[in-house]
Amino acid sequence: MCPNTTIARGSYEIRPYEALADLVAGPGERLKVVHFVRHGQGTHNVEGDYRSMQHFDAALTPYGIEQCEALAVKTSLLSKVDLLVTSPLTRCIQTASIGFPKQQQAGVPFIALESVRETVNFSCDRRRSIREVAKNFPTVDFSQTEDDEDSVWGKYEKLFGDQEAYDKERESDDHLAVAERARTFFAWFGDRAEQEVLVSTHSAFLHHLFNHAQPGYVAYNRTEAFGGDVATVVHTTGNDAFEKHMRARWENCELRSMVIVYDS
Repeated sequence: MCPNTTIARGSYEIRPYEALADLVAGPGERLKVVHFVRHGQGTHNVEGDYRSMQHFDAALTPYGIEQCEALAVKTSLLSKVDLLVTSPLTRCIQTASIGFPKQQQAGVPFIALESVRETVNFSCDRRRSIREVAKNFPTVDFSQTEDDEDSVWGKYEKLFGDQEAYDKERESDDHLAVAERARTFFAWFGDRAEQEVLVSTHSAFLHHLFNHAQPGYVAYNRTEAFGGDVATVVHTTGNDAFEKHMRARWENCELRSMVIVYDS
């Protein structure tokens, strides 16, 4: 953990997955495993025009599909995964559908969650209605996505207007909201019986999750601007190399794994 970083309730300790065999839960602790994957290359990643309606709820490119097919070889080795989670955005559902085949064939629960969606800034980050998305992906459980329409986008549109009126970042500047979404996911997983989850999500969300309130990150030491004390979402204990690895930028279809410590 970097010095002078605030650790508070709601900050989860994480440990290297590679050390799992040697890890022992302490008194009052439970250990679970989280495998995070950034989605494959999307149309918006190629053109970089995130605001264009052409990339509304951006889908994978042909190369992105190839990346997911290669990812499937890696995820087939994760024999203990008993839960699949995806962002409800199309590119992530595609990534999970193509990249997690072994677990789907085994009948592992496959759930879409708003808590792991991308930071909501531009057209590529907006999702279609759940009714529409569910027609394309009938094997995904959307029952835990409360709103059919994109209420997160609607929230920021009410605050700032449409993209013509305001073309800057929206949720990415609302650091506490993104951090709260990440904590919501971890709490949700902690309350479930499953022990090992494979998650298809997004780069900016992952960057916020692992960097929120860390030195060198934009939200660090801006407590007044963000309405109070800013605590990390996750923290490590004495493993700088692991922390640096998890905080680094994510490539398309990159897989990183960790152990998360829960209180019993």
